[in-house]
Amino acid sequence: MDLGKLIAAAFPVSVFLIVAGFALDAAWQDITFLFKRPALLVRSLLAIFVVMPIVAAMLMVTLGFKPQIEVALVLLAVSPVFPMLPKKVTSAGGSRSYAYGLLATAALFSIALVPLSVAILGAVFGKDISVSSAVVVKVVLITILAPLVLGVLVRQYAPAFAARIKGLVSGLGSVILLLAFIPLLISLWPTFLALLGQGTLVAIAIIAVVALAVGHFLGGPESDDRTVLALATELRHPAVALSIAAANGADKFVSAAILLYVVVSGIMSIPYTSWRKRS
Repeated sequence: MDLGKLIAAAFPVSVFLIVAGFALDAAWQDITFLFKRPALLVRSLLAIFVVMPIVAAMLMVTLGFKPQIEVALVLLAVSPVFPMLPKKVTSAGGSRSYAYGLLATAALFSIALVPLSVAILGAVFGKDISVSSAVVVKVVLITILAPLVLGVLVRQYAPAFAARIKGLVSGLGSVILLLAFIPLLISLWPTFLALLGQGTLVAIAIIAVVALAVGHFLGGPESDDRTVLALATELRHPAVALSIAAANGADKFVSAAILLYVVVSGIMSIPYTSWRKRS
């Protein structure tokens, strides 16, 4: 197996372990949290799958991106929640139950909404892109739903064992992710540089900040809910976006643009999480 295939295999394994590690501290009432709060459920789905894609499309038209950046942002705009959301939420002082519930719920809804959203935005921007539900199912099952369910089941039936291994499991996943991400970042560095310029970095940062604002506003009156939805709206699942790009034969510039947004959005979320933690 060459380095590229090894890195590609390492990413889903690392995310599976990280999410499973988080879920070892979760319960079924966390996973089903949003289904008991229909108003928050509707606002969450609107922010992630409707409002932010529309806002991102408007900003792309206004700011004028390179074609590869446009495709990457279209794919990210329709992707579900970032798998490491519970960890980000914990550091920001948000609601952990809402974070787990949103992670599971957005993954389920993405099976139908992602292909539909890709088709709509692709038509709007004149991009020949599409994706089947099977591609989305594979990614969200491996990186979100399966590890969530596994972690919750272990905690339910072996709580002492879950408490002992949760740090080890998520820590191992983080190490594998880092070992896979660093060589990938190095190999794509020239492509990153080729994408930059003409205000691209600033424009991506603007979209990340607007995403935080959209989620924060639609989070409702509860401060903790606002924190969770803001981070969920900004931080998207890169594996879904990369899988759609691969299924459509997109070049490495699109993959690099997706990872560029992931890096920039992660940086832009730092001051927000610090502010919410102080609040």
